[in-house]
Amino acid sequence: PEDLKKDYLYVPGSMNIGKFVFPVQFGRKKYPLYYDSTESMITLRVVPSLWNELAGITTKNTTFEVLKGEIRGVSYTAVGTECVVPVEIGSASYTGITVYKNRDDTPLIPYDRYGSVGVLGNALFREDSIVILDLIQNRFGLFSYVGTKK
Repeated sequence: PEDLKKDYLYVPGSMNIGKFVFPVQFGRKKYPLYYDSTESMITLRVVPSLWNELAGITTKNTTFEVLKGEIRGVSYTAVGTECVVPVEIGSASYTGITVYKNRDDTPLIPYDRYGSVGVLGNALFREDSIVILDLIQNRFGLFSYVGTKK
C-alpha cells in the first residue's frame, strides 16, 4: 500500500563471502558492517579501534556492560558501553545504543575478511522494525511497523 512506503528504507549493500555488508554512519563517518541475523543479543560489535572512538573512552565515567555468549562453539566475553555518536542506517537514526567489542581485544570473527569493521545484530531492530535483505537488488532494508524511526 502507498501509505506504508514511507516506513521503508533501503541502503545499498553487497554479499561478501556469505555476509551482507552495507554502510553504517557513526557521527560523520561511514563504515562497512555486515548484518547477522543470529546475533540476537547485541546491537553492534566492532573492532577495538573503532569501539574506542564510538565509546568515547577518553572519559573516566564510562560504565561497561559485560555480555557472555558463544559463537560457533567458541565462548566469548564482550564489553559494551553507550555509543557517544548517532548510528545511522539510511534515514534511520539511533542514539544511546550499546556498542560492544571482545573483552580481550581479539576479534572473534575476522571482520576484515568480509570487508567489514563489525557486525550489526538483531537487538537494534527487535522493538519496532523488520529487517529486509534484498539479495536481488543488493540492498539492506528496514520496515518500521510502528510508523516512526528512532
